[in-house]
Amino acid sequence: MKVTSIAVLLALASGCVSASKSNGGRTMTKVVDLLKHMSEQAKLEGEADEKTFQKYKCYCDSNLEKKGKDISFASERAPRLDSQIASWKGEIARLSEEIAHLTNDMNKNEQSRAQAKAIRTKEHDAFVKESDSLSSAISALTQALEVLT
Repeated sequence: MKVTSIAVLLALASGCVSASKSNGGRTMTKVVDLLKHMSEQAKLEGEADEKTFQKYKCYCDSNLEKKGKDISFASERAPRLDSQIASWKGEIARLSEEIAHLTNDMNKNEQSRAQAKAIRTKEHDAFVKESDSLSSAISALTQALEVLT
């Protein structure tokens, strides 16, 4: 912005010098007034830029301080978290092994239950058959006793 302003001033000044020869001193006064106005404008812009820069610097400083605290907190916490993760990995491995063992036990238990059920069903069928046979024999003996008596 300042470089552009200076270039404009030089262009105006060179044009005004040639014009001042033909128009007299009035043109030079206009150029001086224009330069004063531009100088005041540049000062105002400089003050505004300075205020903006100070706000930005304050933001950067406070943000830098906050981020520094966050980094130190994370740096202190990282080793504890690493050890906790390692502990959890060990626990996961132990529990995975236990799950595999329990799953194996459950499968064996299911097989044992199926075998026991098959044996009970077979024994029940044999019992029913023998019970029917014995009931028939008891009925026959009961009838035989009635005939004999």
